Amino acid sequence: MGKSKATPEVFDPTSQQGRAIVGVIVAWSLAWKGASMWRAAKDDSKPWFIALFAINTLGLLDAVYLFGVSPRRRARTGGSDRARLRRAQRTNSVAEQVDPQQPQR
Repeated sequence: MGKSKATPEVFDPTSQQGRAIVGVIVAWSLAWKGASMWRAAKDDSKPWFIALFAINTLGLLDAVYLFGVSPRRRARTGGSDRARLRRAQRTNSVAEQVDPQQPQR
């Protein structure tokens, strides 16, 4: 009757195995976060960029943006692409600048 119950093993992040698991989780999150934030910046999507920066979901929200919400993804499926229009406008404004090989008027 004097038996004590063994406590269940708890995750120990200071052990070698725990540090390896934490390292894998951090690498996974950074890879997804980097890709999704880069795409949001290229798409000129400030609300998504801020949300992806502020919310840490171990890559879940990042994957939702990359594979479901991103305008580039919608462009491939027939949706609108506001960012592509903005990039085209910027490209046109750069093309309208003076060409150094053309004679000045």
